[in-house]
Amino acid sequence: MRALTEELELEEPAPVAEIVAAAKALRTEFPKDYAQFLAASNGARGPVGGAHLELWPVQHLRRNNEARGSEPFLVVFGAGSGGAEFAFHKGEFLRLPGVEKLAAPESRGRSFVEFLESLNRG
Repeated sequence: MRALTEELELEEPAPVAEIVAAAKALRTEFPKDYAQFLAASNGARGPVGGAHLELWPVQHLRRNNEARGSEPFLVVFGAGSGGAEFAFHKGEFLRLPGVEKLAAPESRGRSFVEFLESLNRG
């Protein structure tokens, strides 16, 4: 994962208690490697695969998801260039329809590492 995030501006680690509390408040289980990322860096921003990526800190997850009225088990965790939003839902990482006019959510992998790899491919 380190090689996939080396160009990002990483934040300080999130306390494990905050990660657990956010998952509980959102009534879901965070994917293991995503939770590990938060424990190492509580959010990040910067270039990935020629686009800009912003991964939200754990304390913003609840507020941002409640504000957008996400469906159960769908957790939006970041945004990218052109208004793209990224989420995970039942073990799958997704790029959500938005200003890009996607017809449906686009799969970006079954793990956080696969998600980052998909962004690096473009």
